[in-house]
Amino acid sequence: MSASLLVSLLILPPQRAACRRGGQDSSMAVWTAEHWGHELSRTLPSTRRAPPPVPGLERYWPAVDSWRHRKAACIVECKSEVERFFPGIHVARSARKSRSIKRGRQGRMRSWKAGGIVHLSSGLELDHAWDCELDGGVSQFFVQPLTVKYVFEGKTRTHCPDALIVAADGLEVREVKLGEEASLPENEKRWPIIAETLNAAGISFRVVTEHTIREPIRKGNVEYIRRRRRCDVAPEHIVEALGHRTRRFVGQSASQVLSAENGLSVQELCAAIRWGLLAIDLDLAPIDGRTVILAGPRLMKGDTP
Repeated sequence: MSASLLVSLLILPPQRAACRRGGQDSSMAVWTAEHWGHELSRTLPSTRRAPPPVPGLERYWPAVDSWRHRKAACIVECKSEVERFFPGIHVARSARKSRSIKRGRQGRMRSWKAGGIVHLSSGLELDHAWDCELDGGVSQFFVQPLTVKYVFEGKTRTHCPDALIVAADGLEVREVKLGEEASLPENEKRWPIIAETLNAAGISFRVVTEHTIREPIRKGNVEYIRRRRRCDVAPEHIVEALGHRTRRFVGQSASQVLSAENGLSVQELCAAIRWGLLAIDLDLAPIDGRTVILAGPRLMKGDTP
């Protein structure tokens, strides 16, 4: 027995090893329940659903009217990436802000939704950026793209929120905070006032914490896709290479998409999700053969603002 064949038998699930022995492309193997069980047991840290969040952890103030029909008088300035949403608002010069080591792990990522490389000031913000990148309900997001003015305790103040989200139902400003910091008395007083100010401009406001971003099932699905997002196709060619193949997979289960008939590999499926061609419900359940494949933001461009 050759060394390469022995290695393939040891590291590949049984069905894929059989396909390799037969000289077939391993990406064409049919994914069975046993295969999914083996794959998930190696990669997802837990399939136990997190306990229900404590009341008050979700701070969300949806806008009643559309931003299209309101004047954004509360926006002091914005970056050039979002000026199309706020015509007439002063465009700020792009400058990278200094970042304190006290904020923890920092990083950057390449984002097609943000239009390039984005720099994140903390580990939680990096996790949030990846969450937005893989969330099928988010068509675009921008990091610290604008400055908002509001009145708090009789004084006019300014605030630079962490993110602006663009979705089919409108614009949403987000503040990304650890739960302990979000719950500080001063912040609990400020959130409703900032929300009221933004709602008057037709913009929703949400405070997201690790309780949402790092909820085990959602975080596990994000990490599953992240780790398998690289395939044989170069990133700049993925949309062109996979776009014509993936549209017909909408509504199918993951097992159907990965069947021998369709011939899509796990890496190609995750790459299609990562680049917005396809999507899944990140909250529903850990990824397995029954996961329903949804249309990604690139297939629903007509529904975005």
